[in-house]
Amino acid sequence: MNNETTPQKKEAMKHVEWWFLFAILIMIVVTIFALSNASPAPVRFFIWTFELSLALLIFISAAIGAVIAIILGLMKRLSNRKRFKLLEKQVASLEKEKAALEIRLAEMEALHHKSQPGTVVGSTTEPIEPVEKQEEYPPTQTREAD
Repeated sequence: MNNETTPQKKEAMKHVEWWFLFAILIMIVVTIFALSNASPAPVRFFIWTFELSLALLIFISAAIGAVIAIILGLMKRLSNRKRFKLLEKQVASLEKEKAALEIRLAEMEALHHKSQPGTVVGSTTEPIEPVEKQEEYPPTQTREAD
């Protein structure tokens, strides 16, 4: 297997590393904030009312936010993967069409060069004039007067 990483993969890894470091930094800040505010606090959620440690409430809120962010990120990733596969199919189809058109163009150029005497295939110069005068095609017919 080829273990070499491409520049795009290296750049993506750097991007992931920065996000990971940023997430760790945010977790540290949230932990410090939560532990410095550990007193009990009343919580009202719809019809329920209860007391909960503010630190635990902060951790629960941060965890719920992280789960929502992960779910949204996965949804976006799946959507991008689906779109990427669709675009790959379109590229493959267009490449096949391009190859077919290039073959058709080459065939038509060959026919065009065959129909012009004295031309060289691939030549960029003007066609070479024939040495002998050729009969006009189609031959012209003259009407004789009665």
